[in-house]
Amino acid sequence: MQKTASRIFSLAIPVIISQISLTLVQIVDTMFIGRLGPLPLGATALVGVLLWSLLNVGEGFSVGLTACVARMIGAEDYKEASSFFRSGLIGITFLGAVLI
Repeated sequence: MQKTASRIFSLAIPVIISQISLTLVQIVDTMFIGRLGPLPLGATALVGVLLWSLLNVGEGFSVGLTACVARMIGAEDYKEASSFFRSGLIGITFLGAVLI
C-alpha cells in the first residue's frame, strides 16, 4: 500500500508543480496589472476566468481520454487503444484550435 501511494505521489508531482506555477503566474500578473488601475485589473480577471474555463474543458477531455486508453491497455487491447488515442488526440487538438 505504501509503495503504491509513493508511486502515485511521484507521478503527481509534475502536475502539482504545474498547478502551483499557473497560480503563481496569475498572482504576479494581478500584482503588475493592479498598478495600472481597476479597469485593466477587471479585464485581466475576466479573461483569467475565461481562460481557466477553456483550459478545464480541454483538461476534462484529456483526463477522459487517458482513462479510456488506460482501460484498453489494461485489457491488452493495444490496437483499439492506439486508435482511440489517435482519434482523441486529433479531437483535442481540433477543440483547442476552435477554442483559441
